Amino acid sequence: MQDNEHSFHVKDNKVVFASADLLNEYNEKFHKADGERKEFLAANAKFKKLQEEGLGKIGLKPSDFGATGHN
Repeated sequence: MQDNEHSFHVKDNKVVFASADLLNEYNEKFHKADGERKEFLAANAKFKKLQEEGLGKIGLKPSDFGATGHN
């Protein structure tokens, strides 16, 4: 952001880019990061579910280990 500080400004609480190329680059990076965040959240939810099911098979739950469970 600092390297491109001269290429954008904030107007009416919106970021306005001086160049379409920079806007496109920002959008690509934003969508990639958002997709990776969604993948992480899905994988994390699956892990928690599998962990809870596995512990349940032996009569335990995450809180038995001081874990708060699902966030």
